[in-house]
Amino acid sequence: SADQDYEQRALEVKVTEGGGMLYSGVLGPCIREEASSKVISLRLNMSLTGETSNGGYIRVLSDEQVAGYSKYITVNGVLLSDAIAKSKSAVAMKIDLVNNILLLYLNDQYFDVDKNSEVIVEISAGLETYEGIGLKEDVAYMYVPFEDKWTLFESVVAGGLKIIGNFEARAESVIELEAVGTDGTKEVVWKIADNDFAAIGKNGTVIAYGEGTTTVTVECDGETVVKKIEVSQAKRDMKFGISGLSKSPNGIFIGK
Repeated sequence: SADQDYEQRALEVKVTEGGGMLYSGVLGPCIREEASSKVISLRLNMSLTGETSNGGYIRVLSDEQVAGYSKYITVNGVLLSDAIAKSKSAVAMKIDLVNNILLLYLNDQYFDVDKNSEVIVEISAGLETYEGIGLKEDVAYMYVPFEDKWTLFESVVAGGLKIIGNFEARAESVIELEAVGTDGTKEVVWKIADNDFAAIGKNGTVIAYGEGTTTVTVECDGETVVKKIEVSQAKRDMKFGISGLSKSPNGIFIGK
């Protein structure tokens, strides 16, 4: 009825595999290389421009459109609008009109984006469609090289999955992480980046062996969240130091 209230849906943005190849049933790579740029794909749940695909489904966005969208997107700590202020050639954008995918072309001269390293893309609340429908909350995604996929970074997914706990460990210490937002009936899987200075057990127990930065991933019921952990080197106290720590395929065990 005319007097019925409707809740206006919000804009949703996900960093995903590349667009422009979906009609063949094949998605492009997570980070595509093209000339002197890296291409990152942002998938939306509605049309950003309101245009239709008459005669072609990928279109280059105007300088005005790029300037508008770039105020809300940050890649590895660099706000796109700041990069454009240094050089107009730093950023270009195209739109996949059929699949609602915004393609970011990031010039290698201004952005340190490497498919063999972690990449963090942040989209700020305020990004809007042509109808004024906006993103209500900030969202961030990380590219995890050892899994070759994008996943939510330091965010809460729709189901409420989140990693909590202490995210800094000294060498030869143990920390406990927890996955919240689960009902206790679903399987929770913990993973850690392949490295020499830390390991993780199946219950979220992390042991630190050395020094560096690593990423921890938790998966539950089809959702994935990633957190960073800083491991710092410390002199071992022979009197109070922890001993008997060992790695195992089934988890971390603490001996006496």
